Amino acid sequence: MFVVVMGCNSGGVKDPEKVFLSEMVNLGKGFLDVFVSLGDMITGTLGIKADTKKSEIGKYFSDIEKTMQTTKVKLREILEKSGQYEKVRKVVEEFISGTVDKIAAGAKEAAKGATGDDKIGGATQAGQDANAADRVAVNSIVKGIKEIVGVVLKDNEGNAGATKTGDTEKKSIGKLLGEKTNGGTEQQAAAASATIGAVIGVDILKAIASSAEAGTGEIKIGEAKNTAEI
Repeated sequence: MFVVVMGCNSGGVKDPEKVFLSEMVNLGKGFLDVFVSLGDMITGTLGIKADTKKSEIGKYFSDIEKTMQTTKVKLREILEKSGQYEKVRKVVEEFISGTVDKIAAGAKEAAKGATGDDKIGGATQAGQDANAADRVAVNSIVKGIKEIVGVVLKDNEGNAGATKTGDTEKKSIGKLLGEKTNGGTEQQAAAASATIGAVIGVDILKAIASSAEAGTGEIKIGEAKNTAEI
């Protein structure tokens, strides 16, 4: 009898609950990998530069949407096979509707605003002012990121106003980024460096998410009221 019991425990008959939990863990790892690079993309560590095409950014958000749809399908499959645990089923269903679907919708919206072969920086040669961004496109990106951030970041994560500089230095950054006639002095460069260095990916995402939509018409850098208008 003892041998029979041992055989049942080690003979390849798997505990359905353990299988279910194992599949959920593995799926969760793949799900989280999608977002590890989001903050890095914003801060430039993925190679996002001024000459990066808008379509490349759009592809990133499209890939997030596809991953969410794939995640949703896999979750449904797992529930069909091992979803006899009512409490777990309820949690997974809420996760699908409250997280996966919302992130997919946000990524889809953001991708709408990042299309075409135009470069992120706008200006294509030295001495040229950057081209004004399309207002509708910017608002789509802001709206999409806002939806994603609302799901993946808690209220206490990220600082939309993160900076190490005072008002004077902020104005100098505006001059530095504004027009081609403004010289890049050491003071301005130092101010820009200090501000950018103080902000991490989640801070920038938070700033975008807290931004209102960009207004109509051409907006000068010194008159920008929010992240979208910048």
